[in-house]
Amino acid sequence: PTAPPRAIAPTPAPPADATTSPRTWSGVAVGGAGVVAIGIGGILALVAKSNYDAVASSCPARGCSRDAFDARESARSHADVATVVMIVGATAAASGALLFFWPTRGESRANVAVSANGARLTVPF
Repeated sequence: PTAPPRAIAPTPAPPADATTSPRTWSGVAVGGAGVVAIGIGGILALVAKSNYDAVASSCPARGCSRDAFDARESARSHADVATVVMIVGATAAASGALLFFWPTRGESRANVAVSANGARLTVPF
């Protein structure tokens, strides 16, 4: 006598790991871009400081030569750009960390919207 064949139930899929959610990967991407921007801003700041200091001997207390003045103004402009890049980078790094570490709750998801009028990040609580 042989036993009747048994039906084999399909194996249920393993639960989705929270670390593989789109929000988590968005956090990694945004945070990584922020860290890169901080690094670029730091390099720009060092170059600006070097350019500024390179003409120090041409700028005594009574005033700079025209070329030295132009070099210092250019260095100041580069330093301003470096500051903005680092602020944007720090904001992106913090946003990426928020997206990565913020716990998920049911179907609630962070929403990033970019339009011609600006960008918006909505994080449900």
